[in-house]
Amino acid sequence: MDSTRILLWATFSLLLWVTYTAWVTQYPAPVQQPSAQITGTEQLPTPAAQTNDELPQLAEPPALVTPTDDAGVALSRPIRIQKDVFQALIDGQGGDLVQVELPGYPVDKESTIPIRLL
Repeated sequence: MDSTRILLWATFSLLLWVTYTAWVTQYPAPVQQPSAQITGTEQLPTPAAQTNDELPQLAEPPALVTPTDDAGVALSRPIRIQKDVFQALIDGQGGDLVQVELPGYPVDKESTIPIRLL
């Protein structure tokens, strides 16, 4: 009994090794071309130090404008995404999924109403 088990494990190990070597020879690892290497003797050019006097002055950045209603709360319109497989409705504020439908997949065979996931 024990010799049969050892023989089966040895056969299994041999099959694993043969499969692995066939895989490695059939699908070799891609060889990466070495990029230009910098040795320790070469020096990289150092950029000249710039002072604030040399930098151009920028105008004041424009303020971000968001549409607001009368109460001052920012308005957000939902974003509708339509693809071949699904239609999604995403909340404009926060980015939450509000509704997802699968137009190609009806609820029943006789129905034309698409499956609604959310």
